[in-house]
Amino acid sequence: MAKPIPTVWLAQYGVVNDGPGIEMPHAELKYSTDLDIDPNAILAEIETVILEHDDNAGDCKGRGYPTDHYHHSHIHISVALLAKAHRDEKFFQALSGALETRIKQMIPIPCYFSLGLEILPALYVAGPYEP
Repeated sequence: MAKPIPTVWLAQYGVVNDGPGIEMPHAELKYSTDLDIDPNAILAEIETVILEHDDNAGDCKGRGYPTDHYHHSHIHISVALLAKAHRDEKFFQALSGALETRIKQMIPIPCYFSLGLEILPALYVAGPYEP
């Protein structure tokens, strides 16, 4: 099960970003190519789980990075969200646990698994770009 997030998590990031703007969580998968996984399905599931915990989170941009160069079968998942007042330690613990459970159900063979949640800084800028 997911390890608890330290209670000092918010202090590290200072100001909570509760202003107007576009929510755009990010997810990245890095995995060894011997794993028979569907990275697009996992990324879609990550977005679904985030929205189940915070229906205002918006689209979760995601990327998958398969590699043929590895030592031991593994998958490493990073999920990044903005700090918000309602995203407290309890929120991140629940989200981490749900993500771990749901993603592991999509991996058909034994491997090393790591999942990290990241809190983006308050001055992080993201959104659609149209020239």
